Amino acid sequence: YYAKKSGADLTVVPLVKEKTGVRMSYRITMGVRPSDQEWKRTLNRVIRENQAEINRILLDYNVPLIDEHDNPITQ
Repeated sequence: YYAKKSGADLTVVPLVKEKTGVRMSYRITMGVRPSDQEWKRTLNRVIRENQAEINRILLDYNVPLIDEHDNPITQ
């Protein structure tokens, strides 16, 4: 978001090849209470049904996305 808004010609890339230090790529997750399993299923369904649109919005803001194998998601 900030790279896009800065006005400078910046490229944001995921840091997935570094062998030392803190991992700079991570999953974003949500948690629900153990008693809210129906809500969890609803959230998972809505995310699954809208994943392409969610990715598009994040990519529009130049958020680098990677899959479970650290490969870039570009669309």
